[in-house]
Amino acid sequence: TWLQYKEPDNDAGLKLALLKDLLSGILDGSVGTLELDHAYYGKMSIPGKQLRDDIRTGYVWFDLMSIPQADRDAQVKAIGSIVSYVTDSAYFFVLAGPWRHEDGSIRDERAWCRRGWCRMEACANALSPASKPVAVCRSVNSVVLNTPAGVTKKSALFDTVGQGAFTVEADKQHLGAVVKSLIEVRKEYALRQGDLITYRVCHCATAKLLQGGLGVEMPPPEAYEEWMASMRFKESELATEGKATGLTPLRYAVYANRLDIVRRMLDACPGLDVEAPLKFSIPLVEGPKAQTVLMAACAWYDNPEMVRALHNAGADMCRLDKGIGHFPPVYAAGNSNLRNIDVLLEIGVNHQGKRVDAWHGSPISLPDLEGVVSPPNFGVMVMFAEYGHFDGLKAFAAAHPADWARVFQQPPPGKPHLGLSIITHSVNVGGDVDMLMWLCDQAKAHGCDGPNFRIATTDKKALKLIGIFKTVLGLMRR
Repeated sequence: TWLQYKEPDNDAGLKLALLKDLLSGILDGSVGTLELDHAYYGKMSIPGKQLRDDIRTGYVWFDLMSIPQADRDAQVKAIGSIVSYVTDSAYFFVLAGPWRHEDGSIRDERAWCRRGWCRMEACANALSPASKPVAVCRSVNSVVLNTPAGVTKKSALFDTVGQGAFTVEADKQHLGAVVKSLIEVRKEYALRQGDLITYRVCHCATAKLLQGGLGVEMPPPEAYEEWMASMRFKESELATEGKATGLTPLRYAVYANRLDIVRRMLDACPGLDVEAPLKFSIPLVEGPKAQTVLMAACAWYDNPEMVRALHNAGADMCRLDKGIGHFPPVYAAGNSNLRNIDVLLEIGVNHQGKRVDAWHGSPISLPDLEGVVSPPNFGVMVMFAEYGHFDGLKAFAAAHPADWARVFQQPPPGKPHLGLSIITHSVNVGGDVDMLMWLCDQAKAHGCDGPNFRIATTDKKALKLIGIFKTVLGLMRR
């Protein structure tokens, strides 16, 4: 994103300096193997040696340098080639330092995720047959690897092009045909490769990817029979299709936001598995292992009637995935789907009909941290904070003041805890500066010491680890 009104960089040349530092760091080995945090989707990496060998003889395509800015006709042609250059590239790096525009606004990774043009590039990569992991470079010492789908909770199928921010709204009109062509070509290629997963995801997500006034006619909703045929499904196989993977017709109907089709399937096949947890992770749809259909519904759209229909059919709002151990309300918060959370709070019962505290943080499912709650009593709130949904967090805190007050209290006696406050979490993943300042003020307003607000660590394993870290730090200082 640009740092001045008339120039892409600032007067100090920080953006160009980061690009040069990144490339030289790869060549001298100070930027080594890039690894994905595998809590959600398993292991993924780019070996440092491979990076060095490729970059040493490679070329850089950089939008600020490579797209004509003054020649409008040439610019439109360059825009039309976005899919081509993203596909042809061997790597996908995002330069997003801790920068500010000359008007004072923040232009970091989060700002990059909001920009319509940047979303177009991310979408082209996610749907490319040659998609590659997205490496976000904040500084030469902070290069973070993401899946080819994009930045978690802000990936291509969630933060769509048409919903992005454009300086010139009319620019959208040039992108609709590009996105539509990208989807159609990807579907065709997937069918030729026998890749029904990608084909079906693209077909279900078409309307979502084209929304937002991109200058193309939206496809009319298919009738049930037509949709089933397009998806290569048979009604007689509703109970068995996708049973081995969790990729059931019901799940795809949720991806398409087709409540009418969901209800038709539930009526046509009594006893249909409405949970259908994924047997393996699928980064393209932000689906970690054991993600249920209800979790997907909570994340993909803010559609409370879909959530209610799945609950009424037996879906459990308290079930956990096997990524971080998230449950449906946390999925809704991770994408700031407030109406979904409201209906889950209204339901307020698990599959056994027992009342639950939906504010209770979701247990971390890693074997060495079993049963630890991080942090207590605001699993939903912390997702707003972690993934930078500032507006959603403020709205939710205002609507639930009593629960918001619990955020700043110590955990109940006997409840194992890692010592993480909501302020810790707000800087742990995305890092929204304005939200951080607001949280510090909120902590003070609730009797805590602003930026120093913390919760006591009580978990025995965590305390043991802290002791080891302190010993190592002491040795390093000596």
